[in-house]
Amino acid sequence: MAHARESGDEISRTHIDIGNLTGINNVKGHDAANKDIREIADIIKRTYEQYAPVDKLHFGREGGDEMSVYGLGVSKDTLDKAAQTATMRVRDYARKNGLLQLMSKRGVPEDVSLHTNTHSINEFLKNNPNATTQDFLKFNDAKFQKKAEAQ
Repeated sequence: MAHARESGDEISRTHIDIGNLTGINNVKGHDAANKDIREIADIIKRTYEQYAPVDKLHFGREGGDEMSVYGLGVSKDTLDKAAQTATMRVRDYARKNGLLQLMSKRGVPEDVSLHTNTHSINEFLKNNPNATTQDFLKFNDAKFQKKAEAQ
């Protein structure tokens, strides 16, 4: 947040949730599931690196099946395009590797998929000039939940 305020550089964040990891674990077992999870993470990383310079991207795991990609000097639109492409590539990977319609933790069949939400930190700061990083993360998470509920 401080960097965005001080430099004016565009900073964007994509929140990514890998849907139905439980299904992979239940069907393939933990060790085999870890291989799929690593491959999905690699697909995400390689895809984003096709849209923005590697030194401008920062990847982080938030825990469980969630991760974030920050783009420093990378527009929201660019990260959003990368997210859309990564979503299609993960869908293709799931189709080719038998990861469709696996029983989820909710007890219904679901595909392994990506759910994404991208925001510009700069745009958020324009409307919330005194906001903290925690405020942005809460805002982003609330938008992500609202989007996930609509799907």
